[in-house]
Amino acid sequence: MKNKSYVMWNNKGGVGKSTITFHVASVYAENNPDRDVVVIDMCPQANVSMMLIGGGKEAEEHLQGLITRVTPQTVVGYITDSIIKSDTTDLTKYIIDLHEVNPNLPENWLYN
Repeated sequence: MKNKSYVMWNNKGGVGKSTITFHVASVYAENNPDRDVVVIDMCPQANVSMMLIGGGKEAEEHLQGLITRVTPQTVVGYITDSIIKSDTTDLTKYIIDLHEVNPNLPENWLYN
């Protein structure tokens, strides 16, 4: 089976990018339990991240913990390390297993 990539993008805010991303990725993960699903949230507001982590205050606190680590477990952490350290071969430093954080998601969820 070939790898699939989907990109949700629009430069206008409030058009539903995060919501659509959440739903498309959720349905894909459910229908393809043998495939890893990775969502890369590039939005500064991190709305889809909040949804994936589970929403509410707990998700906000968890997300805050990810971005305030010595090596942020985010896209920014990866980019910074790739510039400064030039060794970003261990992707597990930047990706979390979402099922461990939000057990309502299927086990094939990964996130950055």
